[in-house]
Amino acid sequence: MVSEAKSRTCSVVSLASVLLIMRGCQGLPSTNGTGGGNGSIKSVNHIIFMAQENRSFDTYFGQLPSYWKANGYPAQQFEGLPAGASNPSFDGTSSISAFHVATECSENLSPSWNESHQDWNQHSPTSSKAMMDGFVFNAAKFAMDNGLTDTAGIRAMGYYDDRDLNCYYFMASNFGTSDQWFSPVMDRTQVNRMYLLAATSQGYAYPIGTNPSDTAPLTAPTIFDALQKAGVSWKIYQVDSSPTYLTMFQPYAPPAQLPSNVVPIAQFFTDVQNGTLPAVAMIEGGYDTGLDEHPDNNVQQGASYVESLISGPNGLMNSVSWNDSVFILT
Repeated sequence: MVSEAKSRTCSVVSLASVLLIMRGCQGLPSTNGTGGGNGSIKSVNHIIFMAQENRSFDTYFGQLPSYWKANGYPAQQFEGLPAGASNPSFDGTSSISAFHVATECSENLSPSWNESHQDWNQHSPTSSKAMMDGFVFNAAKFAMDNGLTDTAGIRAMGYYDDRDLNCYYFMASNFGTSDQWFSPVMDRTQVNRMYLLAATSQGYAYPIGTNPSDTAPLTAPTIFDALQKAGVSWKIYQVDSSPTYLTMFQPYAPPAQLPSNVVPIAQFFTDVQNGTLPAVAMIEGGYDTGLDEHPDNNVQQGASYVESLISGPNGLMNSVSWNDSVFILT
């Protein structure tokens, strides 16, 4: 574990700000006097969205009701981690209960097509009945197949709380959040990114190039193509050198040159401060640098980086752009 001081990453948001935003999801008052405003959807000129990696609601925010109770937030209906949540053990002879994770990272798991459907219903993966009983089994099997140490699969039942993700818990308590998360398709990252960008995978169940017969980029138009056609400004900000997932689509697949709309993340900080954000923007995760919050990366480093984008000294909240922007994080 990192020290308590290092894990407290939400230092930008002061106690005064906490007291001022208890009225709900109107936003933090900006330190530069632009204000959060009481505006409507008509006040929004910039939409920014960012999808981090492979985390479930229960893993991240299942403890929100306890956090609210401990910190004086009003009681409200909310579906957190169920009391007594558990999964059958790998051998089926016992159960593994949900537990607080003691580390910032864990060994990887597999969210691929077959495994996700076994998570859904271990003994009948094609059934329409959600048993949600295969998570421990799959985590154990993945560890066995890949030389990992958690061959009991208990890491699948671990969760974080406000001690680990204090800024996220604060943000989720003072802005809008959802207590049920559904991926577009029960599958791994690349296929879900196809849906994120184009609302379809055009039949792909695996990443492009995984199967010899599945090598062609998608022909479906992306949301960015639709924006371009409508004359609406857009940008994709890249956190590191890994290519944007836009390259899964024609006409952006290699060796094609990416459009000038795809820029380094440094440009995001410049745009928010100068008021030059596009109407729609996507921020790609730090897939190469370990800032994407993937299970085998340090979750606090990723969360701290996201905080820098949103509420850091040079981030969205502390800029002229905060007054008319929406940031969607999932």
